[in-house]
Amino acid sequence: AVGSAVGGMARYALVVSVEFARRDTAWPLGTLIVNLLGCLLLGAVVGSEELAAAPGLRLGLVAGLGSFTTVSAFVLESWQRRAHGRIAVGYGLVTVIGCLLLFRVGTLLA
Repeated sequence: AVGSAVGGMARYALVVSVEFARRDTAWPLGTLIVNLLGCLLLGAVVGSEELAAAPGLRLGLVAGLGSFTTVSAFVLESWQRRAHGRIAVGYGLVTVIGCLLLFRVGTLLA
């Protein structure tokens, strides 16, 4: 529960700070950064042998990162941009491919 609360608050703070710093709304950059960073960190947690030996800590981190990276925000923002076809498709491709690649990098770093 603590991990989820911290992850959710961290996501909100990062998205708001990124979106406040820029006025361009074509790409939801805050959510993209959260998803990419979260996948990198989640890959590191999943790939860590040390955390495998501490299941309680690992569960807290996975829950926190699950709360930090939200597919629901990704889907909503893609749907809201559906009138701009290429932007929604490009954003979706960058998010999915980037997250898969950075998850793998995280497992390798661990």
